[in-house]
Amino acid sequence: MTFFTEALPSARSAHSQTGVLTSVILAQWADEQGYRWPPEGNNPGNVGSFDGQPIHTFPTLAQGVAAYVQAMNTTYASVARQVGSTNQCYNLGAHVPVYASSRYEEAGGPPGEDLVKIIAANDLTQYDGAPIPPEPPKTQGDDVTSLVIGTQTHVWGFYNGQPVHWWQDAAPGPNQNVWHYETLPLP
Repeated sequence: MTFFTEALPSARSAHSQTGVLTSVILAQWADEQGYRWPPEGNNPGNVGSFDGQPIHTFPTLAQGVAAYVQAMNTTYASVARQVGSTNQCYNLGAHVPVYASSRYEEAGGPPGEDLVKIIAANDLTQYDGAPIPPEPPKTQGDDVTSLVIGTQTHVWGFYNGQPVHWWQDAAPGPNQNVWHYETLPLP
């Protein structure tokens, strides 16, 4: 097995909880871990400790992935709102603190460039192939909102960092419960 096939289940889990593309997560973890799996200290993203220590060690890989998810959903929440792996990589690199040893730019280029190169060299976008779901999320939250306009229900949200607009008739008849959707440009 390769680093990517071994790390893939954990990366997909992190993707489903953050919206950061699986390719970006795999590239970041490969860079952080030097392509070693399982990760040192069960900490695939080298998440800084919450108790002031530089790097935290977790008892299990699941706890290390959970800490990564927490960091991505708080400090790095803007990454998931970027469209496409390249934009997510550059956003992640730009948000890594300047005092960090690397902003994923050691090979030159803007912050995040190393991750873009890892994705391209290993064809990691193959793991991002999940299509937009045919219906919107069932729950409302910070990134999902809905509104009834006339006879239609409209829902706006993000999927894989892509803004999406879903709509359907507010009171669909039998066999007419069809959601339509379109992707939207980022402002």
